[in-house]
Amino acid sequence: MYVSTGKSGYTSITISQISQPTTKQPMPHAILPTMPYNIILSNDPYDDVIQLSILDFGTHPYMGLILQQPPHALAPQLSDIHPGEPCGRIQKWKSTIKGAYITQINEHIITTITEVQQAIQACHDNGILEITINFSINKPVSGIHPTEGIPILFSDQLNFISETLPYLHLQRNTTILENDTTNQTNSTTLENGTNAAH
Repeated sequence: MYVSTGKSGYTSITISQISQPTTKQPMPHAILPTMPYNIILSNDPYDDVIQLSILDFGTHPYMGLILQQPPHALAPQLSDIHPGEPCGRIQKWKSTIKGAYITQINEHIITTITEVQQAIQACHDNGILEITINFSINKPVSGIHPTEGIPILFSDQLNFISETLPYLHLQRNTTILENDTTNQTNSTTLENGTNAAH
């Protein structure tokens, strides 16, 4: 399409060619780049599982386990153990399984505190004296904030920084002073050479 001016002074529009609508070509399938890693999603929120076989010789309905059900938790959590009960014989339990979640007792999947008692009672009914309990634990990531995901500075690190900063500051001032002294010496030498030349 173009515009021209005739002899009469009026502007006329001449259509040289009318563009025909074209069929839109389908876009080729996107080719995803090759990832340098694989992302695997799991429905298991726990870092490790400690499986212990415990001989049940008492009558306590939870074998001495003191449990709590945290909000939004998928299983009951171990908070303490009654001494003298079967689970009280677990060595170093405070440093290994305290705070762990009871996720399975023998073949029974556990999600609530009531299911713990029911699973132990089912083992009693079947004459099973050695009961296997799965303690699922979460290992906190050291040095990373649990919700923000940013690095954390601990008190010993802050102490080291506070002890190091004055040294770095002194070293910086010494370097600046040495540079100023060197520049002044060079300037004096240059001036003496210029005066001797005159």
